[in-house]
Amino acid sequence: MSKDSSSKKQPVFVGIYRFIPAIFITLGSAILFLAGQFIGILLFTIVLSLLGMSPEEISNSLSDSVPTKFVAVLFVESISVGMVIGLLKYAGEKPLRYLRVDKILPKKDLKFVVAAYGLYFISFVVISTLGAVLIKNLDVDQQQQLGYGAVAGIDLVYVFITLVVLPPVAEEILFRGFMFQTLIGTVNIKIATVLTSVVFAAAHLEFFGDNPLNWIAAIDTFVLSLFLIWLFQKTKNLWAPILLHAFKNFIAFLVIFVI
Repeated sequence: MSKDSSSKKQPVFVGIYRFIPAIFITLGSAILFLAGQFIGILLFTIVLSLLGMSPEEISNSLSDSVPTKFVAVLFVESISVGMVIGLLKYAGEKPLRYLRVDKILPKKDLKFVVAAYGLYFISFVVISTLGAVLIKNLDVDQQQQLGYGAVAGIDLVYVFITLVVLPPVAEEILFRGFMFQTLIGTVNIKIATVLTSVVFAAAHLEFFGDNPLNWIAAIDTFVLSLFLIWLFQKTKNLWAPILLHAFKNFIAFLVIFVI
């Protein structure tokens, strides 16, 4: 075999070799997300138990009390972010710099946030319309299980923080700040983008509950992730995708709970 033909095969082997850690990063990020959910709820339940609440009272409070749900989400998101920061510190990284949240987003970059939202919205409308035509069982009207009924007064503030503030910050730190940036150290940006977006979408399928899997929510979040990553790469600042994610959730909050 000639030297030239041998050298042509080397990149393929290296590519496969480099993809192995990407698999572990992908699975590890998914596990981090699930672990944050499980540990957060577990710790919150333990706290309520120590305060004297029975299992039945805890269950009822988590189902019916908006403030209780707010604190539960706060526990979950705090645990998720804490685990990411802990891993980065263990790896010898400076978390704020690694996640790119150490600098305020310049005003000049706000136009990219607006552009990304417009492109995301148009893309999702087109894709969901095509999906409704091509996929017979796709329910484009299926709503996400937010766990809230009609709310008013101070409860609106709790719901606002629970939907518009906490998830965008925690999910962007985990998926774009940690997972995506770690992946691009092993694979190219296109593969890192797809892997991150697939896991992000899968996290919104709503596996738990009696309702069928929410495929339209998964499609929505997959498309959103593409533009969140584009925005992150464009601005080199995680506050940009956090802002886009929060604005998208804010629109949903207005439509569902205010208008």
